Amino acid sequence: MDIGATIAETVGLDGNYCKEWPCQYRISRYNFTPEALGSTGLQMHTDSGFLTILQDDENVGGLAVMYKSGEFVAVDPLPGSLLVTLGDMAA
Repeated sequence: MDIGATIAETVGLDGNYCKEWPCQYRISRYNFTPEALGSTGLQMHTDSGFLTILQDDENVGGLAVMYKSGEFVAVDPLPGSLLVTLGDMAA
């Protein structure tokens, strides 16, 4: 909730803007094996929540994000980083 309030404030909204929203915290890990190299890890999808935080892996690339225009843009791995994206609820 604190993250949501901070984001709301940075775009000029009241920090209580999302106070009553339901929250869910989920951790997912996608296992990589050398045999899976070159195959699709996940089908094309949107993140239905508000915020997604991904821990980047310098050994596994392939992440692409889609702009509202429908264009996909590759996201290059950056070792030791976190990638933050806004999901459907934030759009």
